[in-house]
Formats: sequence, structure tokens, C-alpha cells
Amino acid sequence: MDAAISIRMLDGGDAELFRTLRLHALRSAPEAFGSSYEDEAGLSLNQFRQRLDDRPNAVFGAFADARLVGMAVLQ
Repeated sequence: MDAAISIRMLDGGDAELFRTLRLHALRSAPEAFGSSYEDEAGLSLNQFRQRLDDRPNAVFGAFADARLVGMAVLQ
């Protein structure tokens, strides 16, 4: 059975999930980003938390059950 996908806006409580997926994406497809893995790997979890809580930016996450499997950032 396929997992249902849900989409919601991420907030600071999702920082660890967001950091893990973003660093993976930066390593896997660096050409898709305006940053690099090396630049962001050194950022603290609190810096990722702040990024999610800053407005007017919005980060949406796609979840398969409780696992973050995709994201979109709107600035």
C-alpha cells in the first residue's frame, strides 16, 4: 500500500527534518540551489529553525506518513 502524501508549511519544530533533507538535496543536486552543501553543513540547527520561522519566506514540506520526502521554498 502506498503512503498518503500530505503537504503543510514547515515551522521551527521541523528544523531537524528540514536540515537533513536540505543537506541531502544539496549533495545530490547542487545545481538546483543557490547555496552549497559546504556552506550549509556548518549552520546550526537553530539557524535552520530560524529560517523556517522567518517571514515572509514559506517552506512547504511533503510528508509520506511522518517522513519528510520533499520541500518547496517560496521567498
